[in-house]
Amino acid sequence: IDDIRMIDLAGEYSVWYQGGQRSTNMIIGCDNSASQPGIFTDSLHFDNVKAKCTQGRDSEATIYILNTHGTSKYECLYVSGTTIKGSHYTGPNAYWGTIEYRLVSKTTCVIPYELVGHDKCAGPELWSQNFGTNPNPGQQMLGLGVQGCYEAIMAQPECSKDYFNLPSDNNCGCKTAGALTFRECGNNKYYKVKELSVKAAYSGGRTRGR
Repeated sequence: IDDIRMIDLAGEYSVWYQGGQRSTNMIIGCDNSASQPGIFTDSLHFDNVKAKCTQGRDSEATIYILNTHGTSKYECLYVSGTTIKGSHYTGPNAYWGTIEYRLVSKTTCVIPYELVGHDKCAGPELWSQNFGTNPNPGQQMLGLGVQGCYEAIMAQPECSKDYFNLPSDNNCGCKTAGALTFRECGNNKYYKVKELSVKAAYSGGRTRGR
């Protein structure tokens, strides 16, 4: 997942199915969550979109959301300006109609970490296979991505929560207590944790319902 991309979409959106506005707005969070309160909660999915959204009408789709308004329903979506547009399906390839999420107010998110270096590992090191919070002890927690690794190290008591490592094999590691050290570590990226700051920025005509 591209963390910058998902954070750019955070905000509140009015919901329009087949050109008609619904009474409940969509909320997209800085954590990639997507919900219509009281109706469904899921996430924006950016991976393997072409495998999920196979119809010609979805050739521009870069996002999908699952279980929208019911089990097995889903939406294939793309971004056009400040609007998220696409198709609503009631089941696999069972097209129902159009969907538009029109921006009402944008949430500006500051990512709680920053990339500070390459090809070195920040230590003293602890890697995911040794995390006490690892559901499969001894196995690497692969494929978490930057945001997932950040969340994992913040939940791990032994991590000092100031630096973490993300190598090219998609493992996840953190710095533990003690003076900051570095070692040569090819194809690794290391990140510094900073305070998360989120503020809502009003962006014009707020409309709930009709």
